[in-house]
Amino acid sequence: MPKSRPEFNLSPAVDLFGSGPDDHITDPSNMIQEIPLGSISGFEKHPFQVRDDDEMRALVESIKADGVITPILVRPVSGGYQLVSGHRRRRAAGLAGLTSIPAIVREMADDEATIAMVESVRP
Repeated sequence: MPKSRPEFNLSPAVDLFGSGPDDHITDPSNMIQEIPLGSISGFEKHPFQVRDDDEMRALVESIKADGVITPILVRPVSGGYQLVSGHRRRRAAGLAGLTSIPAIVREMADDEATIAMVESVRP
């Protein structure tokens, strides 16, 4: 009598990986919007410093030449948005003379925003 194999209840691949390469486009949490810089407030618990040093000057020049390639991450707050990730990009965009910046707008609780902010700076 052959040995019976254990049954596995695997999720369909579409549940794990999505139905196609453009799933991120229809997922509202990944939609990129152009946000006015003036509507973005800082993250109160942001423990890192943004310095106007040689690296910042290089980032400003890059943004002047190519724009902001990687969107920042913000969450909606009363009267605008709060910056979660992308503090250097936001500062450089302002120094480069931009009035808006590409951003992913995502609803997040305080704890979620703090984790996302800390995770975004890990190598």
